Amino acid sequence: MQVSSKARQYIGHFFREKRERAKLTQGEVAKVLKLTSPQFISNIERGIAEPTSHMLGVLMKLYNLDQVQVTGVFVEAQKIAMDEIFGNLAEKDLSKKTMK
Repeated sequence: MQVSSKARQYIGHFFREKRERAKLTQGEVAKVLKLTSPQFISNIERGIAEPTSHMLGVLMKLYNLDQVQVTGVFVEAQKIAMDEIFGNLAEKDLSKKTMK
């Protein structure tokens, strides 16, 4: 299932908050991940991109996160995505009924 924009933003906000708590810059995180630029970290934090599974493991160690915390964030993000899907379906259903 593709993660919605709002769900990615939720995930990104979580990781930005954890990076800031760890007192790390995007550039420092990018170096640990062996990225040539901090742009991808910025994209994750703004909800434009998602971390790969490898990055996720490194970020968990770097930010001192456990599996339960990270799983909870992704579960909540999926709830957000599903709410969007069902909300859109409900809106379409209502518009069909009003058109009849």
